[in-house]
Amino acid sequence: MPGVQYGAAVFPRAVLAVMFGAGAWLTVKGLMTLRGTGWLQVDAWARRPGSWIMFALIVAGMVFYILAADAIGFVPVAGVIIFVLLLAARGRAHLLSSAILALSFPLLLYYIFVNALRVPLPAGWLGGVL
Repeated sequence: MPGVQYGAAVFPRAVLAVMFGAGAWLTVKGLMTLRGTGWLQVDAWARRPGSWIMFALIVAGMVFYILAADAIGFVPVAGVIIFVLLLAARGRAHLLSSAILALSFPLLLYYIFVNALRVPLPAGWLGGVL
């Protein structure tokens, strides 16, 4: 952008700083609770099969994005991933709102990253439209 004095490394460095701070906070918090519990404690949520199914869906979504985003594009791939995750988390009772979120959120993210932040995302099939 004209008149702005920052380069391509600003956004990755900002993300790195936030992730480092959050990781340090979680580490300190975990070490403080370690005294009373021991080294390994499995919470109740980790014992439920649904939690592992959601974990598997998230990993599958990441693999799908890596394999398909360049060919298909960010918006359709992210839309499918968001829709599947919302459907798994919220159930079929929220089908319409999940579909609306899955259609609108990737478009909003694409606009923010490509136009406002100047971070290129794969356009894919919608290259001429977006």
